[in-house]
Amino acid sequence: MTRGPTDAGDLCARLEPWIVLAAGNLISACYARNFAMVELLRTPIHVTGLVKDGIITADLPAWFPLPEAVLDVANGAIHTKVKELALPTGKQKINDQSTRHQIDLRKAPLPPGAQPCALTYSPWFRFLSEPVNYNIVNRVADYIADAVRFLFVSNGIVAEVSAAGEGRSVRSAAGLTVEIVGMTSLDRLAIMRGQQRTELDLAAKSILIERDMFPAAHEAGRAMLETGDKLVGIEATLTGTQLRLAARPEAAHV
Repeated sequence: MTRGPTDAGDLCARLEPWIVLAAGNLISACYARNFAMVELLRTPIHVTGLVKDGIITADLPAWFPLPEAVLDVANGAIHTKVKELALPTGKQKINDQSTRHQIDLRKAPLPPGAQPCALTYSPWFRFLSEPVNYNIVNRVADYIADAVRFLFVSNGIVAEVSAAGEGRSVRSAAGLTVEIVGMTSLDRLAIMRGQQRTELDLAAKSILIERDMFPAAHEAGRAMLETGDKLVGIEATLTGTQLRLAARPEAAHV
């Protein structure tokens, strides 16, 4: 049996690939001046559909990952990922931006006149909460906090969630605390170890990396400062042990 992480340093090592990925995605978004992925991390895509004669019809963005989306019908009569239903589906292109999808629920145990119907997708669905639910619309911080707590607990680490306004804090017995701010949209997510802090600020389109928490991510970002080249669309600032990468104003406001 593989031993789970037992202290904050071990947990930071497990989390570091995600910090590197977050920094890389921010740099790419600033270069392309396309923050669609940042906005998707902030706010779930929530689309209502129509149930008629047991068939759900919904017009979705062409890129929408239907199998990974969560379907909710009749306020919880069905509440699960589409791929777990194993029911017939079909689609028809509307234009380059939109596709009309249909899901056949005629063999599903639905109450008569089942309404309403909605499809929701968020990248945060990759991280399950306990008990498993996908209720994230207008409770983004709650969902992420529950998922973070579950990650701690599933590794044998005691953790608890506390609430304050739009924020949620997950404090673990391993010495790591995660703060999440934003219910309608995720504004900030911070990871703290004592006085050390690493923060992803989605509202400001920036990331702050503490060297002693995530040395590889910090070094990768710091190396950019030594190239002598002007970073496209992004500013890098080194202060003590903290590196901050932030979208330049001309790149952030597109």
